[in-house]
Amino acid sequence: MAHGRTSSPRLGSRLATCGSPYLQQHAGNPVDWWPWSPEAIEEARRRDIPIFLSIGYSTCYWCHVMARESFEDPGTAAIMNAACVNVKVDREERPDVDEIYMTACQAFTRLTEGRPSGGWPLSVFIEPRSLKPFFVGTYFPPTPAFGRASFTQVLSALSEAWRERRGEVVAQSTHLGDLVLEELAAASGDRVRVDATILEQAADGLRGFEDREHGGFGGAPKFPQPVYLRLLEEASKSRPALASAVDRSLEAMSLGGLFDHVGGGFHRYAVDATWTVPHFEKMLYDNGQLAKALAASLARREDPFLARTLRRTLEWMLREMRLEGGLAAALDAETEAREGRSYLWTPDEARASLEAVGENALMEWAIETYGLAGEANFRDPHHPADPPSWVLRLAAHPARIAERQGISLEAFFERQDRVEAAWLATRDRREQPARDDKILAGWNGLAIGGLARGGEALGERGRRFIEAAREIAESVLAGHRVDGGRRLQRTADGIAGLLEDHALLAEGLLDLAAVLEPRDPANAKRLLESAASLAEIAAARFGDPHGGWFDTEAGQADLFVRARRLDDGAVPSGAGTMILVELELARRTGDAMHLDRAAAAIERGASAIAANPVGAALATIGIARLAAIDRGRLAPVADPAAPPVRATLHPAVPAFGPDGTASATLRLEIDPPHHINAHEPGEASLVGLEIASASAGFRVDPRYPEGELYRERLRVHARAVEIPLTLRREPSAPAVSRLSIRVQPCTDRHCLPPMLLEVPVP
Repeated sequence: MAHGRTSSPRLGSRLATCGSPYLQQHAGNPVDWWPWSPEAIEEARRRDIPIFLSIGYSTCYWCHVMARESFEDPGTAAIMNAACVNVKVDREERPDVDEIYMTACQAFTRLTEGRPSGGWPLSVFIEPRSLKPFFVGTYFPPTPAFGRASFTQVLSALSEAWRERRGEVVAQSTHLGDLVLEELAAASGDRVRVDATILEQAADGLRGFEDREHGGFGGAPKFPQPVYLRLLEEASKSRPALASAVDRSLEAMSLGGLFDHVGGGFHRYAVDATWTVPHFEKMLYDNGQLAKALAASLARREDPFLARTLRRTLEWMLREMRLEGGLAAALDAETEAREGRSYLWTPDEARASLEAVGENALMEWAIETYGLAGEANFRDPHHPADPPSWVLRLAAHPARIAERQGISLEAFFERQDRVEAAWLATRDRREQPARDDKILAGWNGLAIGGLARGGEALGERGRRFIEAAREIAESVLAGHRVDGGRRLQRTADGIAGLLEDHALLAEGLLDLAAVLEPRDPANAKRLLESAASLAEIAAARFGDPHGGWFDTEAGQADLFVRARRLDDGAVPSGAGTMILVELELARRTGDAMHLDRAAAAIERGASAIAANPVGAALATIGIARLAAIDRGRLAPVADPAAPPVRATLHPAVPAFGPDGTASATLRLEIDPPHHINAHEPGEASLVGLEIASASAGFRVDPRYPEGELYRERLRVHARAVEIPLTLRREPSAPAVSRLSIRVQPCTDRHCLPPMLLEVPVP
């Protein structure tokens, strides 16, 4: 099957030689794009202009729209080139960069619109010295529309602010950057009790969120949420009734247009609550996880329809996504600048396709069965003049349809196979969606797990999928491990692996090892050793000595915060997955070190998990599994007392002069046995003392003391520390401004999560 590209690189473009298909799509733009790099950052600093960062991915529909409307327009490009150093990032290559600036987008929209929002393309204007953003949005139209300013209006306004009101811009970037730091740098809040009951609490919360009529969770748009299914599957081991929610969701997705009834595999999400009309891109990570969810459901009960859905999903992976070296990342949502065009049908097209292969007798059966006899269910909202068309879907479980039609379920499936084969042959002659050929280590780990567990669930018919999983695992390990196996790359062309890659690949290898062990113990042993090696690399490169893992390595100069997240998204969190990997390694090897790591990560993140056990679904599962192995490691933690650090300002009412400045001293008192990290603590995993303004029109310039030497290399403050401050207040500042003080209290044994203190400045 051919897969097209949407643009050709122009000679000399910096993006033309990049490995990312998304960056290559923009190589021919008149915009003077840079890839995210030290050179781009230095160029912005040299020219003393902002960075405009545009983040997207190759199969993103609205990214294509903004590219056509703005980035391909010479007039818009001229404004961009004069005002900014313009940088493109593929979020699939650099999810660490994307996470930071998407968090900023949510914080910014919460401040400016009253509610957080985000999406792609992500459009970020960045102060180049701190790399902190001062303005963030998503798609901007070429002319004012949808209640949004045009992109050129945004460019002009921000360029004028940079030239004329630089102080305000820098202050806004500092404030927004501090909000990102608060969100991403903290491991948890105060330590709290957690035990195995948290899994039941999360499951009950999910059941309350379930759409009992249509399956899934919430309303439109509706996402598959594989981690929710995984949490309910785990909880159903002690409460079997919970499994019905998993089965309802999987059946509803498989019946609706979310599932590609012609080619197999699942689309990204549905725009409606009934799973009928999808957003048509297909992602490897969704299909790997949903295959594993289908396999778990089939391990509990027989369902020939879900078995067929699983088989066709795995066949799609191998037919359309397999490359030399692994599996591709995604298929685009659009062809010929129309979303879903390759996947849509009319009744006449469906009949003609069947007639061409002599299946005339099945025409009316197919029209009725796949919903083509009813009204069209798709109108392109971006091209309302286009004629209506149909997304294929089934109205009910095939067993019920077959009963109504008076045929056996086997006869129903046999007809489906013939009809869908004819339609696939027709569809293959259409222009095909572009394929993103990046081979991502972590996403391939999800697919390896789905192929292995799916093949196991399918019995003898699934042996070929298990073998494919083994071959893909070997290819990814061979192509992505470098330096004698001491490093894992996210992509084979050199992008460094993140915690996510190590965790997801390790879990996929453990799934495959478990499936292979009965028949191929030698290969299973090698896979187990590879998973253990990845866990060791992750501990060395991402581990926090106080428990858990960071998402990125220390010392990355292109990131202004080293994030650590337990929340799962469409792609499971690296830290949550790594907890499960360590627990499985402990079970399989008997090595208590793995149990120690999992327990330390849970203790470190207990507050964050307890605050949102559904959001941190995999970590919640980890708590239940740890309790089953060794309940003593979840010993209750004392409820927190008063914060161990207090802040006061001296004088309490500073005397501001005519120039709007004042001198003051901030005194921090620290209760033993705690100390706090100095501003520069001497270790990247520790959060240093940071003092900033929490009010517009108000600035603070602290003179941080060096701190006392601790354990030969760290700098800390104990008992009390005084920090001289210069305060600057503009006429627009509130009558009572506020100082924000970030501290991380530690003892000789562990560090608490960073905490924020606020002090009023009358």
